[in-house]
Amino acid sequence: MSEIVTTTRMTQLTRPIASPQEVISYHNDLIRIVKEALSPGVDYGVIPGTNKESLFKAGAERMCIAFGCHVEYELTASEIDHNREVVHRKGTSYGFYKYVYKAKIVKNADGQVIGECHGLCSTIESKYIARPRDSENTVLKMAQKRAFVGAVLHAFGLSDRFTQDTEDNDEPHREAPRSSPRPAQVEEEREPVIEQPAVELFNKDDLSHLSRLNKLLEDKSLEFLELMASRMHGERMTRERVAELAASVGGDQEQGDENEERREGGTSQENMEELQGQVSDSGEGEGNR
Repeated sequence: MSEIVTTTRMTQLTRPIASPQEVISYHNDLIRIVKEALSPGVDYGVIPGTNKESLFKAGAERMCIAFGCHVEYELTASEIDHNREVVHRKGTSYGFYKYVYKAKIVKNADGQVIGECHGLCSTIESKYIARPRDSENTVLKMAQKRAFVGAVLHAFGLSDRFTQDTEDNDEPHREAPRSSPRPAQVEEEREPVIEQPAVELFNKDDLSHLSRLNKLLEDKSLEFLELMASRMHGERMTRERVAELAASVGGDQEQGDENEERREGGTSQENMEELQGQVSDSGEGEGNR
C-alpha cells in the first residue's frame, strides 16, 4: 500500500517596502506638487463632456522634472500603407498609418524604470480618417503622447487624481495660459448726470399761465416744443422756466405785432393829414371864386 505524502510549499509573502507613515507622507507631497507646481488649464483640466480632470502632456513633463525622471520611447508596432483605400461615411480616403509606442519613466539617478505604458494611434480614428496622408506624423506623436501620460500616471500613482481617457482631446478646448493681471485702465471722468424728478408743470391754479402761453405762442407751438426738448436735458423745468421759454418764442411774434400796429397807425395818421390838406385846399378855392 502506497503512502500518499502531502507537502505544503510556503509561499513568500510580498511585504511593503514603506511604512504607512511614509506612504501618507509621499501622498501629501504628491498632492502639494500638483497644487503648487501644476497650473490648471495648462497642465491639467476638465475636458467638456467629462467629470474628471485629465493630465495634459505639459503636466506629465513637470511631474517628471519634479521627481528627477525622464521618458524613453520604444516603437513596438507600426503599420504604414500609403495607398490603402479606406471607405468611410464621409467618402473615400487613401492611406493608413498606425503606431504603437511604449513609454518608460526612468529615474535620472540610477536608470531604474519606475513606470511604463503603451499608447496607440491610427488614421482610422474619426478625426484623422478623412485626411490620413496628412496625419501620419500627427498619429505618431499622439501614440507617444498617450503612452507618456499613461506611464506618468502609473509611475507616480496619479490615477485617482487624473484620467487619461480623454487627454488627447484637450488641445481644441484647452484654456488659455494664465497671464499676469494688467493694470486697470483709468476711464475718463465724466460729469455725473443727475436725473431731476418729474415736476408738475400745470395744475388748476395755473390757468393764467395757459392763457398767457396761448396768446404768446399762436402758430409757434412746434418751435416751442423743439425748444423745450433741447432744454429739458439736465434742466429743471418749473412753471416759471416754461413761461420764460414761451416768452422767448412768442416774444418775436408779439414784438412783430407791435411794430405792425405802429406802422399801421402811422399810415392812418398820414392819410388823415393828407385828406385834411385836400379839404382845406378845396375850401380856399371856392372862396376865391
